[in-house]
Amino acid sequence: MFDKTVLIVDDEEDIRIPTAKFLKKELKNVEILTASDGEEAFEIIKHNKIDLVISDIRMPKLDGFELLLKIRKYSPESTVIMITAYGNPTSKEKANNMGAISYIEKPFELKELLKKIQDILNFDRGFVGNVAQLDLTDIIQMICLGKKNLTIEITNENQKGYIYVIEGEIIDSRLGNKHGTKAFYDILSWQNGNFQFLPAVSNVTTTINMRWENLLMEGMKYIDEMKEKTENSQIPENIDTKKLIFWLDEAKKKIEDINAIGFFNIETGKLIIGESIEDETISLQKVDEYSKMLKNISGILINLEKEQAGEMIFTFSDKIIYFIFIDNKTVWGIEIDNADILGRLKTVINKLTK
Repeated sequence: MFDKTVLIVDDEEDIRIPTAKFLKKELKNVEILTASDGEEAFEIIKHNKIDLVISDIRMPKLDGFELLLKIRKYSPESTVIMITAYGNPTSKEKANNMGAISYIEKPFELKELLKKIQDILNFDRGFVGNVAQLDLTDIIQMICLGKKNLTIEITNENQKGYIYVIEGEIIDSRLGNKHGTKAFYDILSWQNGNFQFLPAVSNVTTTINMRWENLLMEGMKYIDEMKEKTENSQIPENIDTKKLIFWLDEAKKKIEDINAIGFFNIETGKLIIGESIEDETISLQKVDEYSKMLKNISGILINLEKEQAGEMIFTFSDKIIYFIFIDNKTVWGIEIDNADILGRLKTVINKLTK
C-alpha cells in the first residue's frame, strides 16, 4: 500500500523512464505513475488521487500549462512541479502565477529532484527544514494552495520571524518590531535559515489584506529592488559597513519612534544600508533627491569657504529629517514625525558616532 502518488508527465522517453525508475528505487512508499503527454496525464488524474505532478511544459496534444489549468480545476489538492528545456523568466513567472509550486530547468540532477519531492511529500509531518534546501516561496505556495491553517516560524542567525496563515491566506507577519508586509518581505529575502510549522494562532490581528499570490509577487519585486540597491550601492572604500549596521541597530533600539533610517552615498545617490520601520520601504527616488540636495549644499559651503556640514535638520509639515555627515560622501538620514524626540535622538547619535 502506497502512502503517496507521483505522476511524471514528459513526451521524452529518455527522461520519463529513467526518472521514474530512479524515483521508484528511492521512494519505497510512493507510487510512481507516468504519462507521455498532457491528455494521457489528465485521464490518470481524473481516476486517481495524485499528490504530486511533475510535468514538462512543451508536449503534444496538451502542453504543460494547459494541463496545469485542468489540474487546478479538477484536482486542486495536487501539487505541481513544472520542468522545461526552454527556460526563461516569462515561463517561470507564468508557471508560478498559475499555481505551480516549483519550476525546474533541464537538464536536472535526479538527486536534487528527489530532495524536492521528499520535502513536498513530507509537508504535513510537522515539517522542519532549511530555507536553502527548499525555497521559502515554494513552502508558502504549498501552504496557501493547500488552504492550511498554521504559523511558519523562520530562524535566520539571531533573528526569528513568523508568518501567520489562515485558510490559505497570509494575514500577518512579524519580525522583531516590524509587522505586516514589511516583515514578510524581509523574511522572504533570507537566503538561509531554518523553518518549522507551528499551530495556527487565533488571536492574530490581520495586517495583510492582499491575496497571497499578489503578496508573493510584490515580495519578489521587493527582493529584486534590494539586490539592485546592494549591487549599485558603490560603497566608498573607507566605509566600515559593519559599524554602520551597528549604529543603525543601536539607534532603533534606543529611539522607538523612528520612521525610516539609512546611510547613503551623496555622490552616487545610492542607498548603502537602509530600513523603514513602517510598512513602506525607503523610496529610492527619495534617496536620490536627498543626495542631489545635500551635494548641492556641500558645493555651496565649499564656495563660501565654509567647512563641511556636520548635521542638518529639515522640518516638513508631517515629518522631520535629520542628516548627519559621516564624511564628505556618506550621510546618515533619519526620519521622524515627532519633534519632541529630536533632542533625545541627537544625544543618542552623538554618543554613537563618537
